[in-house]
Parts: sequence; structure tokens; C-alpha cells
Amino acid sequence: MGFVDNEVFLEELLKLYKLSKTKKCGSVWVTFKQAHLKKEIPGLGCDGCLVRATNGSKKFATIVKPKEVGKFNSKLTAIMNTQFGLQRLN
Repeated sequence: MGFVDNEVFLEELLKLYKLSKTKKCGSVWVTFKQAHLKKEIPGLGCDGCLVRATNGSKKFATIVKPKEVGKFNSKLTAIMNTQFGLQRLN
């Protein structure tokens, strides 16, 4: 599993969703976990949220810093809503 930047993570996640639709089968799993990685990843400087995605064969992950959670969450929600065919209710 490789760690990627937040924007790259969202792009790769979108590719996974599109790949699962073109195959007409397959699942995409997205998991979230609180991360205490100050010692394990130098330069992070704070705790964050570990976000992982996989389709069973391809795996990638990112760490979302606390300051970036709102922006990341809104982009992730938009991707998931479009892929699931959901529309926002007003």
C-alpha cells in the first residue's frame, strides 16, 4: 500500500469507482482510522486521519491533517455522491 497526497488519493479513488463500473462488478472499500503517526512519519508533526481505499487488488492511502479535514471531506463526499447517483436535497 502506498501513501499518496490527498488530491492524488481523490483522483485514484475516482479511477477505482469508474473501473468498478466498467467491469459491471467489483467493490471499492474506503476505510477511515484515527492515526497517531508522529513517530512513524517524520515531518507530519500532528495526528491525522488515515484514509485507505482498495478494490481488492489495488491499494492506496493518505493521511488527512486536522486543518484539511473539511476540504477533503467535501471533495470526498462529492465524488461518492456522483458515483452512487445521489443528488443533494434542498
